[in-house]
Order: sequence, then structure tokens, then C-alpha cells
Amino acid sequence: MKKIEEIIEQESVFLNEWEGKKKNDVLSDFEEIDTDLNILFASYGSDLCEDKAWVLFEDKGKLFEVNGSHCSCYGLEYQWEP
Repeated sequence: MKKIEEIIEQESVFLNEWEGKKKNDVLSDFEEIDTDLNILFASYGSDLCEDKAWVLFEDKGKLFEVNGSHCSCYGLEYQWEP
């Protein structure tokens, strides 16, 4: 099992709609501006009419997650709640 220090040092993984994107792309979808955090894993995809997002990130040595979803009318704005 990896230690948190090893996980934090890994390259970020972005899947589905965020594949090939950067940390700032994920943060801007949530309208989040804290660029000091370290995104470890982010996935954003569609399930019929609903889009869902999940982000695992590290900030000051602690792990956090954010979940967001929306229908086709809206986006992920203002759902950044670790």
C-alpha cells in the first residue's frame, strides 16, 4: 500500500471529459480559484441526462474530495465543497 507522500507525488489523473485537461480546467468548471491545492484524480462524465464529477485532491498534507452534478441546463458552478 502506498503512503500518502507517494500518492501526493504521483502525476495527476484526469478521466472522461477532463482527459487531457489541466488542473486549472477542473477548477474553472467549479469556479474555484484556489490553485495551491494538488489534484490527484478527477473524473467528469455523463450518465444519460446528468453529468457527474468527482475530484480527489491534497491540500497541506490532507486529502479531500469534491462531488458535483448537474443536468444539461447548468454546470458545476459553486459546487466546490470539500
